[in-house]
Order: sequence, then structure tokens, then C-alpha cells
Amino acid sequence: MQDTVYLDVLILENFCMDLWLLWLEGKLLRKKSSMRRLLAGSAAGAFGAAAGILLPGMPKIILGALLPALMQQITYGRRISLFSGCLFLLFAACLAGGFVELAGRISGFHSFFLWFPAVLFLGGLVVLFEELKREERRLCQVRLVWQNQSICLTGLLDSGNSLYTPEDHRPVYIVEKRSLQCWKNRKAEKILWIPYRSIGRDAGALPAIVMDELWINEEICRKLPVIAFSGYPVSSSGQYQILIHSQEVSI
Repeated sequence: MQDTVYLDVLILENFCMDLWLLWLEGKLLRKKSSMRRLLAGSAAGAFGAAAGILLPGMPKIILGALLPALMQQITYGRRISLFSGCLFLLFAACLAGGFVELAGRISGFHSFFLWFPAVLFLGGLVVLFEELKREERRLCQVRLVWQNQSICLTGLLDSGNSLYTPEDHRPVYIVEKRSLQCWKNRKAEKILWIPYRSIGRDAGALPAIVMDELWINEEICRKLPVIAFSGYPVSSSGQYQILIHSQEVSI
């Protein structure tokens, strides 16, 4: 019994798979390429796989090593090491192909129809991973100093925090009130009121005081920072307790 191979389906399936693998490689290795180069690299991989079917006598090394190297060179050039790029493509192709083959045997569907949901699912995981890493890079260690005592918090470099004092236009840092409970019995010389507007909440004013110092990652010191107190948690997950002003985002 002989299996029937539809060349157009084979090329399309390999093209979609190669396009996804090359995009995934760029995402994980943090390298960029144009859509034209991505499509060209994927097309090279697809037609190379078809040539392997049409020419059964073709040496295995061409499909196993030279074809990934060609795809790599077309898509990313010297942006990614040829060796590490080929290694990634081969490993990811084996891993993804194994999952799709297993799912096909269990479900009875042709592997072509399983690549699309597999791409969506794994691509979604990559985007989620990138977002988590991006937020992690925006986190910093903050130390507040006031009346000869200090407290350490986790801060978020927040490009959305653009509050300033209305009188002298000084940046305002927003801390959730409950994180400073150990200082609740202390008395400030002066209370400032910082007007704000936010989506989903009425406009209002946050109480604020001037502290002695604010340290970011023990490297950057802001003298006499204006610290506003929020009655709401600044992080729904509790990951951070203070919002750093947007002027610090570039640090």
C-alpha cells in the first residue's frame, strides 16, 4: 500500500510550520527580521522539504543541515549565530512535530489541520512569556527614607504615572497606604493634595507628603520626593507597592 502525497498540501504545511518556527526563533532570541525575509526563509524551507520528497536520493545532510542553514541565513543573516539558529530550528521542529503527530494519532485529524491551533497556542504562550518578562524588567527595588528610618518596597517603572504637584510641578510617586502601616503613627509637617483623574474612577485628590529620600535599586537617589498615598492596591497581584514616576522609566 502506497501513501498519496499532495505536493501543494505538503508545501503549504511546511511553509506555515517554517514561518511559525522562524518567527518563534526571533521572539525568543530577541532578533528582528522583515516580513519579506521571514516569508522568503519559510518558502525556502517549504520547497526544500518538497524537493526531499521528489528526490528521494537526496543526501540527508542537505535536509538536516544545509536547508536550516539556508533558512537561517535568508531570514536573519548575521543577526543570529548560524550554529545556534540551526540548532534552535531543528530542536523546535522536532518538538513541535512530535506534538502534532501525537495529537493527530489521538484525534484522527490530518496534521495539517492541527498546525494552526498548535501555532495559536504556542504563539500565545510566547507572547505571554514576553509580557511577563517585560513586566519583570520594569520592576525595581525602592527604599524610602523618612525621619531617619527607611522601608524597602518593590516598585514599578510606570509610564502611566505622570502626576505632578500643582504648585511647583514636582514628580509624584504613588504608594499604597497599607504598605506603610509601620509609619502610621508618625506625623508629617505638611500634607499636600495631588489632583488626579483615572479611567473608571471619579476625579479626586491624593494625600501626599515630602519624604527625605527615595532610592531606586540603591543606585539612583531622589532628594525630598513627593510620596502620594493610595487607598487602593497599586498592583492587583501584590507584585509591587509603589508606582515610580514616568520620568524614571528610561533609567
